[in-house]
Amino acid sequence: MAIALLKNRIRNLNDAFLYQADCQLATCVSLAMRKTRSKYDYERHISIAQNFCDFIRDFHVEIPEGTSCRVSSVFECDNSVKKYLERYDVRLRSK
Repeated sequence: MAIALLKNRIRNLNDAFLYQADCQLATCVSLAMRKTRSKYDYERHISIAQNFCDFIRDFHVEIPEGTSCRVSSVFECDNSVKKYLERYDVRLRSK
């Protein structure tokens, strides 16, 4: 059973970084599922999330085993937040 990244489970800087990245990715997923959204806001949130994922990769932040984290899913998509969001984007599914 995967353990969720929750605010009350943050024990160190790595946990905090993963938690913030996960929250940012959750915002991106929420925006991706909207039929109407500000393109600027959507792109800005994607950029922020991508920066988090790049930092996590570049600084070799370990994702604890058994942790449920959206960042792992981004890494499975060639470390591309845009590619990760394609499965949630209602505008892409409606075409």
